[in-house]
Amino acid sequence: MSNEPLDYGWFFLTRRMPYDLSKPRFMVRLKEYFEDKTDADPAFHIQLRAAALQAIKTNDTDLLCRGLTALAFVGDITDTVYVEELTCHHNANVAKDARTCLFEIKQRARRPD
Repeated sequence: MSNEPLDYGWFFLTRRMPYDLSKPRFMVRLKEYFEDKTDADPAFHIQLRAAALQAIKTNDTDLLCRGLTALAFVGDITDTVYVEELTCHHNANVAKDARTCLFEIKQRARRPD
């Protein structure tokens, strides 16, 4: 990880990002949180997305869930190919988060900006 945006995104993903895709109210708050972070730093969502894509390629279930949580809010439709693979993951939490992440990405893609 040599480029700075990924380094900051990775730090945020692994150390600062709250995550849980199981509670609707928490998801609303997390969406607002990501919007606030992006308003303060327009590159934030790009950095976080890059880190999340890296995280979902690991075998660490905590990182997988964190990456899926981030992608639920900052991922785009091109990321669904990677997320779909995780819907059948042997860990039930990862599989559930992958399904939620896919739903969120597809919903966002349907909405006009």
